[in-house]
Amino acid sequence: MTTLKQTFSKRLADKKAALAESLNHPEDRTYRARLRRAIQTGAVSIEMLFYIIVILVIVAITLYNIPTILDYVHELEAEDQLTTLVTRIRGKYAQQTSYTTLTNANAITINVVPTSMINGVNIINAFQGAVTLGSATIGGISYMTVELDGIPQEVCIDMVQNNGGAEEFKNSAGGAWAAPPTDPVTAATYCTDVTSNSLFYAYR
Repeated sequence: MTTLKQTFSKRLADKKAALAESLNHPEDRTYRARLRRAIQTGAVSIEMLFYIIVILVIVAITLYNIPTILDYVHELEAEDQLTTLVTRIRGKYAQQTSYTTLTNANAITINVVPTSMINGVNIINAFQGAVTLGSATIGGISYMTVELDGIPQEVCIDMVQNNGGAEEFKNSAGGAWAAPPTDPVTAATYCTDVTSNSLFYAYR
């Protein structure tokens, strides 16, 4: 019995030694190292793929919204240009009884037009549409007039509602002057073209 037990124990020890030797064999260690690297590389590749997908989604969303973003930026710029232009003209004409001498050429000459609006001998707005300055007599009172052309529909509605501080408003050269509408539904009726609308403001 003792001899059988010793034989069994010796065989078990020999198998353990053989297994240990196999695990420590150079080729086996190389294989296991390669396996670990492959697993790590695969994990890195999947992580990189995830980040690439996220970046592509963000880029796609940004590209889709670029026209809207640009319109918003240009709207803010157009409103700022209008405010600056009107303020400067009022300052220059403060001692005058009328705006009858107000024209694009004269406005550029007396240096009331922001440089961002000057394009050679022309005046343009943030949407690259024409700007026309002039005067009108409304109810026996002299007003300066500012016409903005090339205004996109969505921006147009906002600008009609915001009205740029104007006392009178219309959306066509032959139209009648009236108080600027503040209701969005009414404002929309002044902005019927998707890409290019004209707005006429009158200021005392």
